[in-house]
Amino acid sequence: MTTKTNPEWAKAPLLPYCSSDLERDLDIALSHIEQVEIPIRDLWNPWKCPLVALPYLAWAVKVGHWESSWSEKVQRQVVADSLDIHRIRGTRPAIEKALSSLDVRCEMVEWFEQPDLNMEPGTFRVTAHVSTSGSEPLDPAFTDQIWSVVSSAKPASRPFTLAVQGMLKATFGPALVLRVVQAKLLKMETK
Repeated sequence: MTTKTNPEWAKAPLLPYCSSDLERDLDIALSHIEQVEIPIRDLWNPWKCPLVALPYLAWAVKVGHWESSWSEKVQRQVVADSLDIHRIRGTRPAIEKALSSLDVRCEMVEWFEQPDLNMEPGTFRVTAHVSTSGSEPLDPAFTDQIWSVVSSAKPASRPFTLAVQGMLKATFGPALVLRVVQAKLLKMETK
């Protein structure tokens, strides 16, 4: 057994003489833990949590879908909305709130609301409106993210159809105009 001397910043060990090297190393490493500032209150606040700890907070509050490619603002919004979405998961407002976290407007139609659409009973249709610039097409990866977010917030037994529309924003004086520049239709099959 080797004898190690503690660094001058470490406290006097409280370990018995027969402790292993690992126990001694841990004692030295943890001897100044009370001097490390741990903002527990900030770690559980999605708006103050350090960015490196945000994915762990998302895991802790069980965010349904997480992408590291999202902007910091979207990541924080998704974490902040997670608890509200869990309270209403499986409902129409849950889908709308989950998509609004991604800054996506949506319109939903359930099979009984518009009989002229001839939708199968128990299904619904989501039309997602994504803001794009006029020159860039809809990103297929973002379309997959929208699909995944809707799938995690919807009722588990309900199949749906997803239409994603790229909306071009234009401002003319006091009015804001949205124009459809591209659309994709995706259908989910029942399993």
